[in-house]
Amino acid sequence: MRDAARSLLSAIKTIRAQRLKHRMTEPSSLMKDMNKLCMQMTHTRRKKDSKKQRKAILRTMKKLASCIAAHAERYKKLLTESWQKTDWSEAQMNQVIRRMDNVLEQLPQAIKQAHDRIIGERKAASSEKLLSLYDKDIEVIVRGKANNEVEFGQRLMLTEQADGLIIDWELCAKESLQDGQLLQPTINRLEKNYGPLSSVSTDRAFASAANDDFLKNKNIYNATCPRSPIQCKPPRFTPMA
Repeated sequence: MRDAARSLLSAIKTIRAQRLKHRMTEPSSLMKDMNKLCMQMTHTRRKKDSKKQRKAILRTMKKLASCIAAHAERYKKLLTESWQKTDWSEAQMNQVIRRMDNVLEQLPQAIKQAHDRIIGERKAASSEKLLSLYDKDIEVIVRGKANNEVEFGQRLMLTEQADGLIIDWELCAKESLQDGQLLQPTINRLEKNYGPLSSVSTDRAFASAANDDFLKNKNIYNATCPRSPIQCKPPRFTPMA
């Protein structure tokens, strides 16, 4: 809903700059209100009555999002009827209308999805979720990090030489393998295109016993970062007596 508010209010400000105006609250003030609600939603997660507060905040967000959408509809109609009074060409006018339509068409689904999840406490399958208003191919990526358990986007794997030259890439499709399962196919592809490899270095997400054996059998120096923090520590220096 924050993304929808930002896009619609940005379009409204653009139209108002062309001397087409309806009476409304200043767009920047509405965006400020939406940002405040989003911050309040974040800060209630660990409070005792977090569920109750989150539901109350969402109800306010829904009203604000609907108010912004209503303003956007009025401005879209005004622009359609009076675009000749602006400095825009018809193509420019149509581009602004398309941007607004893209958000307005998806906003009801976004509101329903938030309502079902927070107020109705009903979970939806990832395939049914609206994850982005702008990218239809975006997916949920479970990272398992302490500060960011889940991310949204597309996974792009890049392979580079020691000098930084990118020599291989793979845009991972939905339902793709985990990082550790991508290492062996990548090495096979690199050897097919460039010949034998002497060493491989990765972050700890690629470390596994199977990959260690694979690299050992291929006589490739294994510089993958181990998962165990103990293994990451350098050996202690013992001074000679």
